[in-house]
Amino acid sequence: MTMRFSLPFLTLLLGLLIGAAGFAWLDTGRIAAPGEDPRLAIRLTPDERAHVRGEMLEFLNGVAVISDAALAGDRETIAETADALKRGDGGGQAIRQKVPEGFRLMSRDLRQGFAGISEMAATADMESIQRATAETLHRCAACHGSYRVIPQSRRPAGLATPPDG
Repeated sequence: MTMRFSLPFLTLLLGLLIGAAGFAWLDTGRIAAPGEDPRLAIRLTPDERAHVRGEMLEFLNGVAVISDAALAGDRETIAETADALKRGDGGGQAIRQKVPEGFRLMSRDLRQGFAGISEMAATADMESIQRATAETLHRCAACHGSYRVIPQSRRPAGLATPPDG
């Protein structure tokens, strides 16, 4: 099965990827050296990192469940899975205060993607649902291409920001 994407969709996707790269560059203010990870580092505590990793795994598993359900024509599973992913568990409120605006926008856009899948599950054709799922997965990739989560380190006395890890 060949997936075809419309010109407006490809233009939007390219714009999102360029925008994500721009966020990362603006936030760091420099260009990464060869071999250096150019993504913006987000420093989180061990519990916060575990929460983020858990949510990312839920998103990835959810995309797989939705994809399988779309192949089987199982609208109920698509709706239930996407609905759960659009809401989250509320455990990320403190994290949202620590992350850059670009990360928050990408997170919101990802959840809106799942909300759209949930809404279309009852009536849309399966190809449209698969396309929306693929677009949502591209949002995951854009975020992973822009940000990385690293351990929050203690600041040595007199140092305004912790050294980059």
